[in-house]
Amino acid sequence: MKPKPAQPARPGRQEMGGPVFFLPTLGSTGGRRPRLVRVATGSAMSETGHMSLDRYLDAIASKTPSPGGGAVAATTGALASAIAQMVVAYSIGKKSLAEHQDALGEASDRLERARTLLLGLAEEDASAYQRVNELMRLPEDDPRRIESWADAVTTAVRVPQSILATSADLARLLETLCERTNRRLASDLGVAAVLAEATARAAYWNVRINLPLMDDERERVRLDHESAAMVRDTRERAERVELACARESGEMTTESAT
Repeated sequence: MKPKPAQPARPGRQEMGGPVFFLPTLGSTGGRRPRLVRVATGSAMSETGHMSLDRYLDAIASKTPSPGGGAVAATTGALASAIAQMVVAYSIGKKSLAEHQDALGEASDRLERARTLLLGLAEEDASAYQRVNELMRLPEDDPRRIESWADAVTTAVRVPQSILATSADLARLLETLCERTNRRLASDLGVAAVLAEATARAAYWNVRINLPLMDDERERVRLDHESAAMVRDTRERAERVELACARESGEMTTESAT
């Protein structure tokens, strides 16, 4: 049974005038955090975030091009953020974690923003794929296709790459929570790590499937290497979080037995 949490003030949703993408700057090292770049290409309010779970699953399962894999990846990341935020909520206000309260408050805010951002990116991914799909139906010499193709393809790559970068940032944050959160929720933090890695790997599939549509080969290679580095970084961090959570769970089991 979960312990009763303290009730911290719930941070407000991030105010965004347009979808905000994580544009990665990790390069080959995977060591730096991605930077936020505002890209105003549509509404920031995601319909996905206001659909019931049943309706959303029906939309995914239906015979329509979108929502598809990219939206599923982003939603998985939102779930990772949400369960991690629950772990933090059960840690705020605990006397044994008094020295970490400021960091926990900041983590809660960041997880809230990540959840909002990922739900927005789920919607953006569906829109990006729909736009490419519509252009592909036009003849290759159609002026509308010629004029819009490069921008549409770039967006179709950048959106899932933004999902991937967000999951990498999430895994980085989760790693800092291992020693700062309620030990009784170690399994939930482990679940968040598993979902963050799944988000990264799923988003990478959507980056790779769209890269061949880009005309610039050098840019294709650069984006692929950049994305692969983020996947590796996310996997390594998620594994470290899982190991830390397993140790905490093992110690809890031992204490209960004695």
